[in-house]
Amino acid sequence: MLDKAKMRCPEAQFSLQNMSEFKVTEHLDLITCFLYSIHYCDGINKLKECLASVHSALKTGGIFCINTVDKNKIDSDSFVEHTATSENSVFTFRSGWHYSGTGSKQLLKLSIEKTTADKTLVWHDEHPMVAFSYTELKEALKPYFEIHIFEHDYDKITPWAERSGNAIFVCVKI
Repeated sequence: MLDKAKMRCPEAQFSLQNMSEFKVTEHLDLITCFLYSIHYCDGINKLKECLASVHSALKTGGIFCINTVDKNKIDSDSFVEHTATSENSVFTFRSGWHYSGTGSKQLLKLSIEKTTADKTLVWHDEHPMVAFSYTELKEALKPYFEIHIFEHDYDKITPWAERSGNAIFVCVKI
């Protein structure tokens, strides 16, 4: 995947490291962690280690940008669905968060269907992820960053209204 990324964006820097303990050779202006990847940290302590690594890797004034979900606002019955057509097949992708209501573990549940004229194949998967509230995340970020929170809206950028559990955190290194 890194080789493909390098071909698509040769001016970018890529490295393969553990996100909870990565190092860089020179300080960076921007670090992003989208597709809810920050939740792949293995527990709250690893999340805090990741935030410390990000802080160490950024220049003063550098930006760390992530999208997240708040464990206290997850609707475990809600799924997002997208459909695409390719080579005479219809693909349906579904994903949704599941949180039991206690602890720091949640699941990202995934489903992919491939339908052709005479057959449908279905694939299901669950990814264990770290669960945290936005209060917990802000407390972990506070020693390192000035924090700005925005609604996760694909049409516009607006301040987080403290209602949704799906937000983008833009953090400026202090």
